[in-house]
Amino acid sequence: MLNPHLPMQQQFVSGIDHFLQHPGVNNCNGLEFLVTDRSSFRPVITGIALIQTVAALYPEHTEERLYTTHANPSGVAHLDKLLGIKHAFIKIKNGERMFTEIADEWSLLIQPFLLY
Repeated sequence: MLNPHLPMQQQFVSGIDHFLQHPGVNNCNGLEFLVTDRSSFRPVITGIALIQTVAALYPEHTEERLYTTHANPSGVAHLDKLLGIKHAFIKIKNGERMFTEIADEWSLLIQPFLLY
């Protein structure tokens, strides 16, 4: 069970694998998350923590997949592009700390360019 002080709740769910990642497996189990406090929830760091946890528990089943989008038609290194960090998946899987709280630094950097 996750930390009870986190701004989200979780529940176990069961369903059919609609993405066909596991052919022949009709029933898949997983977790569903419900954000309970939007102002304190940090989705990026939560996602990184989830990937790190799954990779630590099931390293042989954790691999980066292609994620094709209009902006990234090949789907290669999509997580690198989302986070702005080269080899992000490998670093996350290895448990390296990811610096994702850039709002304060960014505000200072753009201050000279603001018109009002």
